[in-house]
Amino acid sequence: MRSLLYLFLFFSLSSIAQDYKPIISDAALIKEYKAFLKTNLKLSKSSYPKKYKKEFSILYKSRYESLNSRVKFDYFIFTNSWNNYFKKVINAVAKANPTFDFSRIHILVSRDEDFNAYSTGEGTIVVNIGLLNRIENESELVFILCHEFSHFILNHSDSAIYKKLQSRNAKAFKAQIKEIKKAKYDQLSKLKKVLREDIYLEKQNSRDAERQADSLGLVFLRNTRYSESGAVNSIQLLMKLKNTSAYENLNIFEYLNRQPNEIKQSTFIKGGKHVDEEDYLDSSLIKSHPELEERYESFLKKVAANNTNTENSAGFEAVKRDCFFEFDEALIKMGHFDQALLYALKQLKNNPESSYFREVVIFTSYMLYESRKEHFSGLMFQYTSITFDSARYWMKNYVVDSKLSQLLMDAKKLTEQYQEGTMISERLIYAKAMLAWVSNDKHHYMELRNNYILSYPKGIYSKIFKIRK
Repeated sequence: MRSLLYLFLFFSLSSIAQDYKPIISDAALIKEYKAFLKTNLKLSKSSYPKKYKKEFSILYKSRYESLNSRVKFDYFIFTNSWNNYFKKVINAVAKANPTFDFSRIHILVSRDEDFNAYSTGEGTIVVNIGLLNRIENESELVFILCHEFSHFILNHSDSAIYKKLQSRNAKAFKAQIKEIKKAKYDQLSKLKKVLREDIYLEKQNSRDAERQADSLGLVFLRNTRYSESGAVNSIQLLMKLKNTSAYENLNIFEYLNRQPNEIKQSTFIKGGKHVDEEDYLDSSLIKSHPELEERYESFLKKVAANNTNTENSAGFEAVKRDCFFEFDEALIKMGHFDQALLYALKQLKNNPESSYFREVVIFTSYMLYESRKEHFSGLMFQYTSITFDSARYWMKNYVVDSKLSQLLMDAKKLTEQYQEGTMISERLIYAKAMLAWVSNDKHHYMELRNNYILSYPKGIYSKIFKIRK
């Protein structure tokens, strides 16, 4: 009941609060996290297994550089309110489970749209904004975090690396590879046969690790004030998300009053084969996680039926309110202008007066035109099945099939439709100015250009406006 009341209040408040100021990552928090990474790298060196010291040294350094690179390219969101909230969660779980060490754990939110969370192995726990935006109550979030804490505390990452090195360096494995190299025929089929058993074992170990993390994660959760029903609910949520579109089957052509054209699958690029698509492997034996249905049934047996408290803290509700908007910001930052436009249009169905989402529609509709013109979008569009996600299917058809002149006309149309009451921002002025530029409306362009230079003298689009006078 409280969850329904919360959703009602949230959408009521969001219809009143027209503006949203996107989060700008805090430089002090970035510096703090980089120091955390450096400290953990030094601590990790003391735990290198002697047998594979060189290999672990290379892997740890690569992981350190990869995380630093993601920070550099603004992949993570650093803001004090979220950082303080997640620290409170870590402290609450640590206090309730004093026999375990949580001191080397740091939680980050990524701009990734996928419904996922993961442990990187050295202490960083990443929650993708795609998942955070869909989590329905705090106990679900805390169980997901407890699950990832368990991976780190049980040292699953290093254990998996060690087992793989051990397997590939085994005398029997090396002997098999040596014999395959000597063979005159069927080297590939023989190699597949050898690798198959190795992959099956690796994936079995991964599924076992997931079951261990589920088990210990539930223990961690039970010892806190949070409801253990979060374990069951989080798996239910993942089961629902597996077959749910984030955009409610929204059809972009309906917004533009246009008839869509069916685009052949051959128009789209084909991605390389994923490991679970290889014909020499049994797909049931190469899953990294147990089936969600199995995990759900397991939790049902362990979680008390009457444990249904879903009380949310003020900190959690504040994070969720930000996340509602930041999901669209993440899509824009990652260059997914098509999906950012879909998400904004979806939210405007519920809250047509939202100044923020009106601004996003104008900016992203122009950026779709610009991306096509500059050939930035071509490689991004892989085929999407209409049965899997009809909203993205129609959007990709729209971007691929429409002429540049049509994309420009549609951007103008959406700008006219949504510009009233739109939140003023740097990127909004840029989009409207560029629309005027490509439409040869020099008078309107100069007005917007001068407005931008006056308002944002060191803005991110300043160089473009200095060139285009």
